[in-house]
Amino acid sequence: MSLVDCALFTFFNTIACLTFPRILSVILVDQKKSSAKVPEKINADVKIPAPGAKPEVVSLL
Repeated sequence: MSLVDCALFTFFNTIACLTFPRILSVILVDQKKSSAKVPEKINADVKIPAPGAKPEVVSLL
């Protein structure tokens, strides 16, 4: 291969390696959006317990 052939091959390979993941991510995101289900009801009866007494930190100085 000549120097020009190697340069062109490297250029096209770089373009392909930079664009393929982006194209693939666009295709996969579209598939995930169409298959994702939205929850119908959110459970609002979740109770968070109040924090208990905090232990004191003893200073050794």
